[in-house]
Amino acid sequence: MDLTFQTACVLAFYGFLRCNEFTCRTVFDPDSNLCVSDINFVSECEVTVNLKATKTDIFRQGIIISLFKIEGVVCPYKLLSQLMSVRLNLNAKQNDSFFVEETGKPLSRNYFISKLKTILIALGYSDKDYSGHSFRSGAATSASSQGIEDSMIQTLGRWKSDCFKRYIRTSKLDIKSALEKIK
Repeated sequence: MDLTFQTACVLAFYGFLRCNEFTCRTVFDPDSNLCVSDINFVSECEVTVNLKATKTDIFRQGIIISLFKIEGVVCPYKLLSQLMSVRLNLNAKQNDSFFVEETGKPLSRNYFISKLKTILIALGYSDKDYSGHSFRSGAATSASSQGIEDSMIQTLGRWKSDCFKRYIRTSKLDIKSALEKIK
C-alpha cells in the first residue's frame, strides 16, 4: 500500500474523519480542502490537522484535530511526518493538496473509495460493507470496544448529539461477553 493511501486511511481512522474532510469532490479548493499548510507538527509528539470545512462547522470557522505519536504498528504522527517530508521534497506549496493521487492530482473522494474497495476485494472482503464513513464508524466502534466513555467518543468524532451511537457496530464477541455477564 502506498504511503499516501496508508496515511489517508490512518488519518481518517484516528481523526474520526468523514471522507470529504480529507479528499476533494471534483475540483480542489485550497479554501476548503486539506492543504500542506493544514498539517502542523507542534511538538515532537503532537501534530494538528486543520479542517477548514466540516459538516457540523456551518460557519466555516475551522476545527483543529490533535493527533499524537503512539506506540504500535500504526502511528498517525509518524505517517503524517513521513508523507509531509515526501510532499515537501516534491516541492509541494503550502496551498497544495496534502494528499495526492499517483498522477499528482489532489486525492478525490471517488478515487479514494475506489482504491479502498479494490484493496478490500484483493484481501477477500466484500466491498459492499464499506463506504466513505467506514473509518469514522470503525474508529467509534474500536473506541467503544476498548471501553472509552461515550462522552470521549462524541468529542473525538465531533458529534453534537448522541447520533454517534449509530456508528458503533457491536461485534458478536461483545454480545457473547455481555450475555455471559448476565448469568
